[in-house]
Amino acid sequence: MRLLYCFLIFFQLGMLASCSSERGDFSVKAPDGWTVSDSINARGMRKVRMHPPLYSKTPVFVNNIIVSALHFPSLYVYRSTTLRSLKSDAAYFAEKGSGEVLINGYRMEWEHHIIRNKPSEGIHEQKVYFIGDKGNIYQVVCTTAKGEMDVFQFRIDEVLQSFRILK
Repeated sequence: MRLLYCFLIFFQLGMLASCSSERGDFSVKAPDGWTVSDSINARGMRKVRMHPPLYSKTPVFVNNIIVSALHFPSLYVYRSTTLRSLKSDAAYFAEKGSGEVLINGYRMEWEHHIIRNKPSEGIHEQKVYFIGDKGNIYQVVCTTAKGEMDVFQFRIDEVLQSFRILK
């Protein structure tokens, strides 16, 4: 039994280390000093969460960046469905803009909005970058307190410049 348990752990660790690009593997680097959490879900899709150092044990809100991949055949359908869901589920939602940017040879679509998920929560800004590649959608979700996105943009750019889809 112990041998079987060791084999299963070894197998799972091997699966984590060898996540293939068909399942959405990517590389990304957090700014120096940031806290990073890297995880892979049961379907093998990866999510990397990162945030700057905390200066309080009980922060009200922490600016953060989440880079993730999911298997979905159409970037257009995913974006429109996600946006429609955000608008209908949020207590407050306002679009600030959208567009495209070319970074590292990737054409990234982005949208920027102001959101309050629940009436009891504060208002936040989100800027989301999307890339569709081989049936995977990569998204970089950048969330700040309202009014801090412009100040945080240089950190977002640093993360975006480090992003690579692994082939």
